[in-house]
Amino acid sequence: MRDRQSLELRKSVLEVTAPKPRTQWAFIAIIASLLMGTGAASAHHSAAMYDASKTVTLHGTLQRTQLSNPHSWFWLVVPNGESSGEVWALEGGGVAELIRRWGPDAKNDLTIGQKITITIHPLKDGRLSGQIVSIILEDGKVLSEPTAGTAPSAPTYPSSSQASPVPQ
Repeated sequence: MRDRQSLELRKSVLEVTAPKPRTQWAFIAIIASLLMGTGAASAHHSAAMYDASKTVTLHGTLQRTQLSNPHSWFWLVVPNGESSGEVWALEGGGVAELIRRWGPDAKNDLTIGQKITITIHPLKDGRLSGQIVSIILEDGKVLSEPTAGTAPSAPTYPSSSQASPVPQ
């Protein structure tokens, strides 16, 4: 009788403490999603595809812009002797970062069809793309970006109420 009571007690303890199959799958799913997310986040913020030891200066016409987060994109048509020219896709910072660095008129400074000069860190694989280091507008205004391989203390461009750039 005592062995039977002991066996029943063990069964009831196991039923209470043993993980349920549904709970096990939920736990596995949570761990898997966390592991997948960390890889994507760290890969997303890598600048390893750009060659920070090189800079290329491009002179061309702004074809299109996409001001978005976490990165903005600018397409520049660079003359190459052919009628259409080469289209370069250039990556910049997010909207808030651009406004903070370039000032509140950042959206209005760059207009489609405008002739600009852009300095970039090119892609290592040679495709027509790169990470923006600076942009020089037709009027001579310089817009700079904090990118891999550049100084983190680049100036922030002043608003109309400030007399000089504010150091970061």
